[in-house]
Amino acid sequence: MTLRNLYRWFFARSKELIVRIHRTKTLIMEWIEILRKRKLYEHIHWTTEQQKAFDQFWLEHYGKRISNRWHRLYETLNGHFCIEYTPEILFTTKIELILNPFLLASVLDKSFVEVLYDHPDGPVKIPETLGLCSHGFLYDGQRKVTSREKLLGHIADAGEVIIKPTNASSGEDVRLMNLAGGRDTRTGNALSDILDQYQDNFVIQKRLRQCSALAKIYDGAINTIRITTYILNGKVFHSPLCLRIGSGGSHLDNVHAGGMGIGLSDEGVFRKYAYRLGHCDSCEKFTTHPDSGIVFEGYVLPNIDRVIHAAYWLHGRSPGLGMISLDITLDQDETPVVIEANLISQGVWFPQIINEAPLFGENTARMLERFRCR
Repeated sequence: MTLRNLYRWFFARSKELIVRIHRTKTLIMEWIEILRKRKLYEHIHWTTEQQKAFDQFWLEHYGKRISNRWHRLYETLNGHFCIEYTPEILFTTKIELILNPFLLASVLDKSFVEVLYDHPDGPVKIPETLGLCSHGFLYDGQRKVTSREKLLGHIADAGEVIIKPTNASSGEDVRLMNLAGGRDTRTGNALSDILDQYQDNFVIQKRLRQCSALAKIYDGAINTIRITTYILNGKVFHSPLCLRIGSGGSHLDNVHAGGMGIGLSDEGVFRKYAYRLGHCDSCEKFTTHPDSGIVFEGYVLPNIDRVIHAAYWLHGRSPGLGMISLDITLDQDETPVVIEANLISQGVWFPQIINEAPLFGENTARMLERFRCR
């Protein structure tokens, strides 16, 4: 073996090792979580016929039997028996890692949204970025390299803005600020001290204003549509849609942060129940919003066809990625605005629970056969 070939072999094995470590860590955490929640689903007892149908389906299309713990958990939360749900453990430890190369997906954090998706002729807007820090390097709103002093001066009186980490998920450390005189008037904290808390990876964006149909439901947060797109046989499809809604005075809509989720059709029509699921360990269901009193069933969001079209367009501008979970809202002009693109740990459990439908819908069998155990 030549030195060059040895280097290539070693580099390839090093990449495989990184993925294996991530997969092993995720596998352990998924089992810890499902066992921790066993009191939620241990009362769900399937009939012999149900278990037989479940085993036959997975043997035929995936090539092996799988645990039904995740299916029973989802059934506990929404009351709907379905053998075609994609269990979170299968998605996070296999499907996602095959569809989205781990090293590529881990590099493309929230700081790349503008770089990938901002296009003058695109069907979607991007939140206005005032500044960002990526791995310790600072940039202004025009993506020009800048200094800390210049960035602080530029945004000292920016008004209402959002700051969030570029490498975190689940609404973690997302903060709403009102900047004046270099301070957040909501807390009195100095902007420089706030930036210190976020260290080397953050983005600061102008606060959005959502359309009236979304604001009517809850105006304390930017409510976002979660649409997951995936490629199958040279064509883009999407999973069941859901709307994440804030509540209780929170400025976050994330389901991990006390927000609610409700399923909606491709025409924007709401289902009957909104769910507050936490970390998939609780189940509060609402027929009306607890703050605004809006009745969910039959409520309609406008321009969902534009959201779907925008999501497909965005996926086309994401080379090398087979599956993307996009968070999109509608601004005051009812134009789609992409907030985030989630590539790792996308969280496919809550769209399935909320919609009482499998992640891949009528494509479930064909998708599973792509990842069939041999």
